[in-house]
Amino acid sequence: MVNELCQLASSGVSIKSIIFIGIILILLGAVSYLMYKSGRLKTKWILPIMLLAFTVLTPLSQPLFAQSVSGCNGQTTDTRVNNTSIGDGNLVNDGPSLTGFFDIYQSYPFPLIAYSALHTIVNNDTAPGGDPFNFSTLRLLGGNSVMDEGQEKFLILDPNDQTLPLNPDDIWNDVIYAQSDTHTNVWGWWQLELTCNVSDLVNCLPPGPFDDHPICTNPGSGTCWPSGKVKVSLKNTIPAGTYTIPYTVDTVGGTPLNTATISIEVPGTPPEPPIIGARDIDIGNCSGWGFFPQDLMSLITYGGSGTLLPSTIDLLPDTPELDKSITVTEPGGEVYTFTVDNDGILTLDNLNNPISGWGINGIFKFTIMDSNGMMSNVGLAYINLGCGG
Repeated sequence: MVNELCQLASSGVSIKSIIFIGIILILLGAVSYLMYKSGRLKTKWILPIMLLAFTVLTPLSQPLFAQSVSGCNGQTTDTRVNNTSIGDGNLVNDGPSLTGFFDIYQSYPFPLIAYSALHTIVNNDTAPGGDPFNFSTLRLLGGNSVMDEGQEKFLILDPNDQTLPLNPDDIWNDVIYAQSDTHTNVWGWWQLELTCNVSDLVNCLPPGPFDDHPICTNPGSGTCWPSGKVKVSLKNTIPAGTYTIPYTVDTVGGTPLNTATISIEVPGTPPEPPIIGARDIDIGNCSGWGFFPQDLMSLITYGGSGTLLPSTIDLLPDTPELDKSITVTEPGGEVYTFTVDNDGILTLDNLNNPISGWGINGIFKFTIMDSNGMMSNVGLAYINLGCGG
């Protein structure tokens, strides 16, 4: 069936309008002809009268349409301007996978500390044609909401004890601290990841090498907004099962979308710990660098049956190549080159230059393999940011 909207939206005239106007013109023509035959109408006035009639009658039955690209591609949609339908916009349920977080500072097998996930929740959703998502309106709709250091957290509580914490600021933020949280009935939490205006030096940190957006440091300032991702953190003691939270988002035009659900599946059997544990390393602070050269092999714990291979240390695991050297430019403009040799010894080329900025955290990642082909987790070389701005 021909889509009337797609055929006629550019002119603004519907099929009904054309039929109506045609009937009127036919009747007007018949009357004019009879008047002409009786000598009551002069020939020179026929054409101006018909043009005047067409001009006057056309707007009387002309409905207003809004062109929709998606509606012209065979999708069912109602895109009339005075209709509040969301058209073909739709939020789809999400089911991200959890990652087990292990304490690799302990001996093998590394104990499970917590589960976590960072999930982009609108990548499989569709906005109405011509009216995209307004990501600043992205919001979670769960219960058990508390404010933790200026940002809203949605708690997963023990069904037998739904008491909200008296001091939500004490709830863990970093996954590694989940094991020491004292709220026994708090099993986990959901939270939107926030971004911010990088020029706002008070409430915002510039993105580091491993961040895809600026980091909001003061959610309570009101100058931060959702990045389009949701974080979830769960204690290792949480019972197996499915945990959910709804979310929604508005369009730029102000239309709210249907709600969708994010579902996290906690396994009944804890995941196996990694065979190789690469620890994070603090290689500097705002006064300068730590001790160099550094032996990266001292930061790696091994539980496998093969042999660790220091020659496989990769300083840029995100690429397929084996990178033994990496150059980093920190926010102050200083350029640093790190190199690791085949024995795992890390060196820095411009050791005497102090760090000139405070907005950099992660410097580089590193991984290592063993003789059985097993890959370690990703270790992070970072700067201690305890120095203000």
